[in-house]
Amino acid sequence: MSSGGVAALPSSAVAPLPTWQASTGTSGPLAPWRPPVVDIAALAAAPDGAERLAAAIAAAPEGVLLLSNALSAPFGAIGKLFDRVTPQAGARASAAYQAGTSRLVWKDAHGEGRAEPTRIAVGGIAATALTGGDALDGRTLFTQPVNRPVRWLSNNSTLFPFNRGGPHVDYKRVIDLSPHRADDVTSADPDLAAELGQPLEQALGFFGAAQQTYGPLLLAALSQATGGKCASLPQLPICGGGSTPSEMVDYGARALHADAAEAAAPHCSAHRDFGPATLIWAGGEGLEVKVGGAWRRLPRPSPGTAVLLFGICTAWRSNERIPAAEHRVADAPAATASHRRLSAVLFVGLRDDALLAAALVSPEERPIYRTVRVGDVGPTVRRKWSWREGSVTAEEAAAEVAERALFRSQEELIAARYKLQY
Repeated sequence: MSSGGVAALPSSAVAPLPTWQASTGTSGPLAPWRPPVVDIAALAAAPDGAERLAAAIAAAPEGVLLLSNALSAPFGAIGKLFDRVTPQAGARASAAYQAGTSRLVWKDAHGEGRAEPTRIAVGGIAATALTGGDALDGRTLFTQPVNRPVRWLSNNSTLFPFNRGGPHVDYKRVIDLSPHRADDVTSADPDLAAELGQPLEQALGFFGAAQQTYGPLLLAALSQATGGKCASLPQLPICGGGSTPSEMVDYGARALHADAAEAAAPHCSAHRDFGPATLIWAGGEGLEVKVGGAWRRLPRPSPGTAVLLFGICTAWRSNERIPAAEHRVADAPAATASHRRLSAVLFVGLRDDALLAAALVSPEERPIYRTVRVGDVGPTVRRKWSWREGSVTAEEAAAEVAERALFRSQEELIAARYKLQY
């Protein structure tokens, strides 16, 4: 029996998948789609930049904008950083962070020192969970402080090499970052910073510059676009604004076999982000957005281009005038191989005490959702994120599977719990 009280499947149930099936769900090329383009450098420099960006956000189809003249992500450094990360470096980061009272590790391509994973059967569905050892927050490196024991399971360690976690687990590696938390770690262990070297410095420098350049502008513009009153930076703490966690993602190369017996794991499965907005710098093609009910592929990104997606919090606050973009990262249709793809992601977030309240723009308009706090909804969405990343505990897996028996999607669950009935 696992720690969650459910029977473990035999070890053969976690054997590496021998082949992969293209995961786009199409037999031919997807129709390309180019969202509206906004010159973010011009807006960042303009006195009325927030107002102009707010107008573009309010008019954005499918909740997506392309930002031109953005900072260029240091993909060369990001690739080298992924290549330098080791289990030992992760253990040292955990030991150094807050003097070991809270622990951090990063998802890497190794698996030494981890609790053995077990495949568990819950309600007739197999899921992956830990059976012992530490517990770790599903978002692993340099994100929100972890004030409880750390829960860890890499979906692509030697225990779960790209991607032994099963077809529901995303096929990727992730390093989550926050510059000030990285400073905490590297100041406590200067040798660690030296070993990771310039790639870490360049990555942190990029995210720090992106946060400083775009964070206040986006929060102010989003507030105006949704009809809120938080139009300037000094007001943001009152309105629960202002967290910008970031991450780097390595979508590994893999061979694709259209006739594979096993279903392919997605690179990043279809979902809507929870926070107000997400900025994505993509190092290659593969990002797709649901447009009019059909998947459409965004064009190959050029240097200095970023994708701005809006999330559930923005849809909630705008009373769904601004949609939350459903998106995924997929292999090219009919391809025989998928090349390595890197991305840099900046999440514009809200504190747990921030209100999710619809801003109504006319006397006739009625709110679609109940007014709640971000912290009322966030934990469930974070568990679903952990499910996709293969880092749920046995208890979380059981909760997720039970929930999926009642609700087909995250959106269906949110509607059932929070949508107002008239």
